[in-house]
Amino acid sequence: NHITQTPELLRRYPLEDHKDFALPPDVIFFCQPEGCINTGHQRTGFQQLTSFVFTLTEKDSNRQRF
Repeated sequence: NHITQTPELLRRYPLEDHKDFALPPDVIFFCQPEGCINTGHQRTGFQQLTSFVFTLTEKDSNRQRF
């Protein structure tokens, strides 16, 4: 028993884009490429809540972007 939802960006830091790098809107698929999958136990309906944190860096310079 599971439900797949389209991922979405709920919060970001910094709140505004850097002058030299805008946060791409499809970054959500970098974080959750298979979508958000919710699973629960059928008997109790209990769902375990988890979170996922990532750091996006520039590949060539290792400069942290977000």
